[in-house]
Amino acid sequence: MPALIVCCVVIVIGLIMVKFATSPDVARVGVILTTVGIIVAALVSLFLLVRSASAKPAQPEMPIKLIATLCRLNFPADCHDEMVTTSISMTECMVAVRGLPQWSEQFPAYYVAAWKCQIGVKATEREA
Repeated sequence: MPALIVCCVVIVIGLIMVKFATSPDVARVGVILTTVGIIVAALVSLFLLVRSASAKPAQPEMPIKLIATLCRLNFPADCHDEMVTTSISMTECMVAVRGLPQWSEQFPAYYVAAWKCQIGVKATEREA
């Protein structure tokens, strides 16, 4: 990070030299400083990007499942969980919630009392 700050300072000094040059030679040096500063900053940024990408391996996203809690219309204390979807991302789970009203139509005697996006899938639930 300090290398990028130094590059920025070199670029600014070069731009100031170009702007307030008293001779063509001073302007030329300013252009060279600015160009070198930009090139070095790009190389340092690329190096930092490659280093950070290779520093820690990408970890696969944990599977998420959408679970709806269904309660009986005529006996609200009688509730159970139903798995709506499995092995989706958190974003997909949040979007899938919008489809709960249509999904719940297959359970006409129940209403959706709650829902949750649960991280992880237990071995016994993978077949579902």
